[in-house]
Amino acid sequence: DEAAAAYRAALRLDPDHVHARFYLQAATGAAGAAAMPAALVAALFDGYADRFDAHVQNVLAYRMPALLRQAYADAGGSGPADILDLGCGTGLCGVAFADLARRLVGVDLSPVMVAKARQRGLYTELYAEDMLVTLRREAGAYDLVIAADVFVYVGDLEPVAAAARAALRPAGWFLFSTELGEGDVYRLRPSGRFAHGPGYLHSLATRHGLQMVQTQTVDLRLDSGRPVRGTFNVLRRNKD
Repeated sequence: DEAAAAYRAALRLDPDHVHARFYLQAATGAAGAAAMPAALVAALFDGYADRFDAHVQNVLAYRMPALLRQAYADAGGSGPADILDLGCGTGLCGVAFADLARRLVGVDLSPVMVAKARQRGLYTELYAEDMLVTLRREAGAYDLVIAADVFVYVGDLEPVAAAARAALRPAGWFLFSTELGEGDVYRLRPSGRFAHGPGYLHSLATRHGLQMVQTQTVDLRLDSGRPVRGTFNVLRRNKD
C-alpha cells in the first residue's frame, strides 16, 4: 500500500512516468500491462550486468540453462543446430548450448549485458534490441529458440509465439521458462514479474502451431531466500 501511494504521488507530478505507472499496476494488481516497459528492462539489467553471473548462480540458485539443456536432450533434441537465445543476458544459455550450435545468435534489451555476452566468444551474432525484431529478421532460420527467465518480463506471449514459430524451421524447438500462474491467463505480480497459467501456455501453443512436448514445474530461483515456482516448457513446431 505504501509503495502504491508513492507511485500515485509520482504520477501526480509526472502523469507520463512509464515506470511509475507499471509498478503501480504491479503493486495494486491492476489489469492492463502486457510487458515490462523496454526502457525499464534495459536500465535494470544495464545496472545489474557486472554482478549478474555471481548473484544469480551463487545467491539466487538459478539453474534454468542447465535444466533447459537437459530437457532438450530428453526430448530428443540434438546438434548441430542454428540457435537463437532470446534475452541472452551475459550468455549463460550460450554456455549451456554452445557445443550444439552451428550458429548461435543472442539478443537482449540491455547493451551492457550484450557486451558481457560478447566477451565469452561463443555467439556468432549479438543484437541489443527487442527480441521481436530479431525473431522477425529471418523466417525459418532456426532449429532452436530459447528464452530462459525472459517471459517473467512479458505477459502477453501472443506476438512472441507467432514470431518464434515463423523463425523456426519445421519440427524446430522452442524452449522457455515462466513463473507458475493459475488457469488460462497471465498476471502481473507485485514483484513486477509476470506469471503464466498452464492453460494459457497450452492454448498459446495450440493457437500457433506448436506442440507442447513437455512442461515441468520446478524452482526457478530464490527470491528473498524463498523458492520461486515456475515451469520449463519444451515446444516443437508442427512439421506442416
